Amino acid sequence: MSVRVLALTLTVIALGACSSGSTSPSTSNTTTSAASSTEITPTPTPTPSSSTPTTEPGPDLSGLKTYGTSSPECAAISSILAGATTIGAKANTGKVTQADLDATFTADAIKAVPAAAAPLVDAMQAVSSKVVGMDATAALEHLPEFSTALGNLTDASMKICG
Repeated sequence: MSVRVLALTLTVIALGACSSGSTSPSTSNTTTSAASSTEITPTPTPTPSSSTPTTEPGPDLSGLKTYGTSSPECAAISSILAGATTIGAKANTGKVTQADLDATFTADAIKAVPAAAAPLVDAMQAVSSKVVGMDATAALEHLPEFSTALGNLTDASMKICG
């Protein structure tokens, strides 16, 4: 359960950082005089339509089995997912380096990922490599593809870690 929460939290952070151009959500304060308290109502941050991810069905995970949270397979895909999320956050500032890519997609981690999830890891690595060295504006062009790959990797990690 904690791996699912962590994976989802990391995904939300990465997607929020990439799509909003800000690391904190905007809020508006409304004060109610009768209760003398402040009520904070979240205001949605609009995203540019050109970078809004399309809603597509997720990957077919029927070939993946559940290994459990203490398995090497779970540890490997969780490590890659955490690194990919960091790459997404760094892409928002235009600071993704080859070292970030190398640290995320290590040979040992890739080898430990179940074969059925390998295409999802490959897709994440491919889109992550596209933002290496780009400034934030240029990296934003890859947001739809990055978001899809990150979402698919998150789904796979939840299935693998069970």
